[in-house]
Amino acid sequence: MKKTLNILSVLFILALAVFPVRAQGINPTYNLVAKNFEFGTINNECDVLYFDVYLQWTNEGVAPNFEYAGVQLFWSFNKNVLTGTWPPGGVTSNVDTSEFSFKIVGSEITNSTLIPRSPSVWTAVSPTADIMRLAINTFPGFGNGFAVPSAFPGIKVVRMRLWNKLGTFNSVPLDIAWRNKPIVQFSTKVFAYVGTLNTEITTPATHNIEYSPPIGCLSMPVPAANFWSDSIIVHKGSRVNFYDSSSNIPISWSWYFYGATPSTSNVRNPINILYDSVGVFPVSLKVSNLVGSDSITKLNYITVLPPASCAKTWSSILKISDAGNTRDSLEFGTSPSGTINIDSCLGEYLIPPPPPTGVFDCRFTLPNNIDDSKTDFRKDTLANYYWQIKFQPSSSGYPVTFSWNINDLPNTGLFFLRDILTGTIVNINMKGQNSYVLTNPGITILKIDYISKYTQPVVYNSGWNILSVPLLSENMSTSALFSEAVSPAYYYNNGYVTADTLRNTKGYWIKFASSGSSDNTGIMYNPPLINLSAGWNLIGPLETSIPISSLIVNPHGILISDFFGYNNGYFIADTLKTGRGYWIKASTVGSIMRDTNDNVPAAITSDSLNLWTRFEFTDNNLNSGKLYLANQNQMSGSYELPPVPPSGIFDVRYSTDRYAEFFGQNHIIKINTASRPLRLKSFNLGNRKFRITDAIGGVILNAELKEGVEIIINEHLDNLLLVDENQIPDKYSLNQNYPNPFNPVTTIKFQLPQSGIVKIKLFDILGKEVLTILNEFREAGTFEVKVKGDNLPSGTYFYKMESNNFSDMKKMILLK
Repeated sequence: MKKTLNILSVLFILALAVFPVRAQGINPTYNLVAKNFEFGTINNECDVLYFDVYLQWTNEGVAPNFEYAGVQLFWSFNKNVLTGTWPPGGVTSNVDTSEFSFKIVGSEITNSTLIPRSPSVWTAVSPTADIMRLAINTFPGFGNGFAVPSAFPGIKVVRMRLWNKLGTFNSVPLDIAWRNKPIVQFSTKVFAYVGTLNTEITTPATHNIEYSPPIGCLSMPVPAANFWSDSIIVHKGSRVNFYDSSSNIPISWSWYFYGATPSTSNVRNPINILYDSVGVFPVSLKVSNLVGSDSITKLNYITVLPPASCAKTWSSILKISDAGNTRDSLEFGTSPSGTINIDSCLGEYLIPPPPPTGVFDCRFTLPNNIDDSKTDFRKDTLANYYWQIKFQPSSSGYPVTFSWNINDLPNTGLFFLRDILTGTIVNINMKGQNSYVLTNPGITILKIDYISKYTQPVVYNSGWNILSVPLLSENMSTSALFSEAVSPAYYYNNGYVTADTLRNTKGYWIKFASSGSSDNTGIMYNPPLINLSAGWNLIGPLETSIPISSLIVNPHGILISDFFGYNNGYFIADTLKTGRGYWIKASTVGSIMRDTNDNVPAAITSDSLNLWTRFEFTDNNLNSGKLYLANQNQMSGSYELPPVPPSGIFDVRYSTDRYAEFFGQNHIIKINTASRPLRLKSFNLGNRKFRITDAIGGVILNAELKEGVEIIINEHLDNLLLVDENQIPDKYSLNQNYPNPFNPVTTIKFQLPQSGIVKIKLFDILGKEVLTILNEFREAGTFEVKVKGDNLPSGTYFYKMESNNFSDMKKMILLK
């Protein structure tokens, strides 16, 4: 018998191996579909777009269930359908401006905390795209999600509305597409509880968009084909760039280049088309959009001539002489034909090795470190390059004088005459002076460094801005960089100081009469790091915007505040945008710089703050600020604000210089330079009661705050008092009900010095429980509950309260 059982056990184990039971750890699969795209009308014809997002479980019978944990949704789209300003102030949550609106207008998910949140639009990077986004919902925890249905079409996660408030959408393709992995930053993700674990189950292949461009609402005419090129007469071996100039917005292109390589292209503006045969050639272009197509052929368009001698883009003469006025000259410059070797067609030729010491000589050593020449031309498409000069004086010795014509040097970049060791012993800006006298006999080699200039627009708003300078310009004065400014530039050094000359990586307060932009032209600042002092720092990024999550901090852990930008009031930033300035506090001296590796962005702090009790202040110039209150166990940061701005700039904060404080006490609020009247709205008050008063006993201002109700403050008060009428009591108490006796309703008040479950039960005179009055969690504070005696007979009753270790009982009488 025992042997038989052992055999059966073995067979059972083998059966499990061959026919495994359905495991709890199998991931559910799904379809995620954006569909039901509908254009409609609110104020203008075809000014609003609606669409739905559905989620459907697709492997029922394989996976045991699909318990929803959350989704975050990202789409790329063509921002040119909108007629408003782009981008709308960076990452803008719950977009609803005077120009357009992007909002959630419906969902079949009944629990609002499980709906994706914070609809926003902005221009993302890595890769760059204009995107719409919904942030992930709050994860509910295993067992608290809902079952995603398998029946078609699934559950409607959201219904979205994109409203172009300025008028009809532009007649361009919407080009909406899911932003999916392998994109790391800002991509669509789906999460489910597999077993009991919150698991990402994202499968981009099952993300679909059912979109057909509408006929009529966004109708567009057939395109009319046309094009041009940067050259029509070239020499053999030249390359030509072509540019589409078709009207009526084509969305596809088909080129044919006769006699060229490549002979075809499907991009809008093909470049570097090689013509390597002498002759006269036509070019054809066919363009199409959703309505139709058109073609054009330009006969005898490109003329290719026989090869020509090498041309010079620019050239300059460097004159060199010693103490005895023995002299010679070198020619340098760029050309389309320039190389790092000898270019004979540009007049370059090999020269013999240098003569003995005491005989004057000067020469270029070419980058191959083999050849020397009196002339050196480089390829004119390179961004940065250098010429190495080797020289020796005659027996007359040093000093050696170098001179040049500033006007020969192009304005496409900066030129520096430097030593080859460190570049600091000799470091002359050749655009700033026309000669240099070298007295150091230990230096026999110099180099001319060329660094390309770039232009970076710095956008500013009307009023006060915190700005920075992303590139190193030749003229770093405030007037040269920001000619439209109507104030000095102020930097921070334990107080505000006027700056006449600005510095890279620093932030500055600057005021403008109207919105605009200023072009910052210069070279990239090196090294690309931002130094920090202990305490508050007003900083600015360089030529590239930096997501906060992509910062390398040295030493690690020294940042002790959020990053704050300013836009009519301080805000918490998730990206350091080029040209803008930001506050950050450090515990000690250190530095930050951009990590070139991709990182997943950190959660935006403001998303969780918006769940706290919130007070929004707005002055008459639409400057605004937000202050928060929360329980102490909800607050984990310092919540410290940067220093108060200079006089004349709006600011609102608690007297502790924080933007978030605890419940249970009164708080002084400091207002800086508000244009009256000042408006105050309150949100997420719950059962709590607050008043706003002046700081002198409520003589001038004394108003109760109510959910979403605006309080208008006309008085010029720099200090306000936020009165918390729910201050935490210091002991438990159960009050006598009132009225007593009662019929049919009475009120019981009680106090809790700490949060916990509160139970209040009603007993008859025999001790039998007849009613549970309250059984729920309450925060610390003072509360009241009502008791209805409609279904109770007249008589004497006892009510008992229990919370944590506290217990008390009192008597009440019901008389009918």
